[in-house]
Amino acid sequence: MATVLIIAGGDISSKLPFLRVESPCPALVPLNTRPLASYVIEYYRARHDVHLFVDKEFCADVTAELAPLRHGYTLHGVQRGQGVVDTLHQAIDCVADATDIIVNLVTTIPVADPDMNEVQGGRLPVHSTTAWSALSLGQDHEFHFYAKGDDRPSESLAFTGVFRLTADVLKRAIPFVASRKDLLLVVEQAAQFCQLTLKEVEWIDCGHETNYYRSRAALINSRSFNRLRVDTSRGTIIKSSSDREKLSREVSYYQTLPNQLRVLFPRLVSVSGGDGQVDSYEMEYYGYPNIAEYLLYWNLSKDNWWRCFDGLHATLSFFRQHPASIGPASYQNFHWKKTLDRIEQYLSLLEPSLRDSLMNASLQICGERHPPLSELLVGAEKVITQGYREDEFSTVHGDFCFNNILYDVASGVIRLIDPRGSFGSSTTGTLGDRRYDLAKLSHSAIGHYDYMVNGLFHVSHVGSSSFDLEIGLRANAAWLGEMTRWLILEQKADAREINVMTALLFLSMCPLHADDDQRQLAFFLRGIQLLNQSLL
Repeated sequence: MATVLIIAGGDISSKLPFLRVESPCPALVPLNTRPLASYVIEYYRARHDVHLFVDKEFCADVTAELAPLRHGYTLHGVQRGQGVVDTLHQAIDCVADATDIIVNLVTTIPVADPDMNEVQGGRLPVHSTTAWSALSLGQDHEFHFYAKGDDRPSESLAFTGVFRLTADVLKRAIPFVASRKDLLLVVEQAAQFCQLTLKEVEWIDCGHETNYYRSRAALINSRSFNRLRVDTSRGTIIKSSSDREKLSREVSYYQTLPNQLRVLFPRLVSVSGGDGQVDSYEMEYYGYPNIAEYLLYWNLSKDNWWRCFDGLHATLSFFRQHPASIGPASYQNFHWKKTLDRIEQYLSLLEPSLRDSLMNASLQICGERHPPLSELLVGAEKVITQGYREDEFSTVHGDFCFNNILYDVASGVIRLIDPRGSFGSSTTGTLGDRRYDLAKLSHSAIGHYDYMVNGLFHVSHVGSSSFDLEIGLRANAAWLGEMTRWLILEQKADAREINVMTALLFLSMCPLHADDDQRQLAFFLRGIQLLNQSLL
């Protein structure tokens, strides 16, 4: 086991001027809906002792976003120095007992553990400039180092900021480094004390404007286990899965969409498979952020958010222009029977006393008393049962949450991804309850799902039937609640029905998050809170 030093000192906001981020701390630069540091920590934490180093002034921000105990790392605040070498120097002092050290700049998402004395380099774009430090290995196996701005041969590799050395070598090398702003100089000095090796890896670099969006696509390719593959030369994304039935439903959804609605989705380019089953399909790739990313990490004005919600209103109105009928049995099975089955599935996994508390006790959540869930479900069933109306059914997306809505803040264009493809087991295709799309939107905007799924919460069991649930809400939370309530009204939907459906979403999603029992409990408690509020 090595000691991993994730170096995230200073402020790199000037290198990424197009991002309207809340915090200039490099560890909190967003990529999709997560900060960069979370990707690096997640990669190493199962195998190594992980430490993150940020300027002291950012420690509170990082703790709020990435609780160290929950995410499995140690956070250190360091004095802001003249550059990255000063941060590394302080980092080594903080882990005095370490002998085997992996250094990883937070702006590089790792793809492979370096071996001892290994330096990792990445292939540069064909028409790259000299903006990056670089290195190469000559025919005599001698290292050649190139500082930013230096001419370098075409076969040189960009220095990724990832390498592995003994603590002794690092301590001997750092005093000889003249410039404190280039980590490659540490490696160059280390070469005087050990035999280095160079390994070429895929460089997922998020620290430079020219690489950031390229790295979004590269991250999909490196982490999707071949389920998703972006082809940037064609501008497409290829999706595959061992679940051929699910892929078939998704393809069927796209192919049977009314022509007027197809423009709302990336275009289906090709489908591969046989025997009536789909192995993979290819669609247009859009690099727009999804709305969850704007929610969590972009500093958008209220006017910009209103523009987005006007677009969501128009999108849902387009769907509503294509009415349908699904029948009361499909409606009841989807909204009610599925929910009860999943609640039972989750509760069955808990130890008996907690299970009994969550189902039958009058719970206190954040100091507020709630009726037992068993009683709340009686009221919810009445709302659902009485909510069957033929005019509520149409073509739907089926998973209309922030994470599945791509939005270009410059143009206002909205594109939808990952439709559900079915409304329960008996109703496959594009049809469903249009209120379910509103509930999915509400579970992001009012229920705060995106905060919770990205770990921005803390839940604790403080008594036999008493719990605390804290969610790290952004300043835009009140705006989004206001806009969602406006949208529900504009869509001429029953707000109480939407609120009940939103609460049931949280209760029913727990079995789908079995990898994190804290998140499951947080979802369940949030569902009880929302259900109680909706039935008052």
